Amino acid sequence: MTVIIPTTGEPRRLDGLRRAVASVQGQAYADVELLVVANGGLADSAVLDAMRAIHGVSLEYLPNASLPQAIRLARQRVGTEYFCVLDDDDEYLPGALVTRAEPMMRDRGIGFVASNGYIHRGDHDRS
Repeated sequence: MTVIIPTTGEPRRLDGLRRAVASVQGQAYADVELLVVANGGLADSAVLDAMRAIHGVSLEYLPNASLPQAIRLARQRVGTEYFCVLDDDDEYLPGALVTRAEPMMRDRGIGFVASNGYIHRGDHDRS
């Protein structure tokens, strides 16, 4: 499975981006490819260098700021059977990739799987 993480690559996004990457790398799902796509003129070279330095992360750069174009570029690079998109300020919970892939692996007639997320803010969660 390929996980696509689009980002503007701004310095203020770096901490969240690192957490997003770590949440993917901590998944029990075997054979995960991680593709970060920095898009737009706000991308900072230190942020791009930080992503390049992480083992297992492929980095693409798109000079135009466009989330749809960043995802489209990443989709063209996907070489795995399945893919998903994770925002640069979100994280996967343990087992998230397995939960998404299992229905499609059991039934080849399923074309996609959608799932909910929740927001954790201190002492309360919100769906």
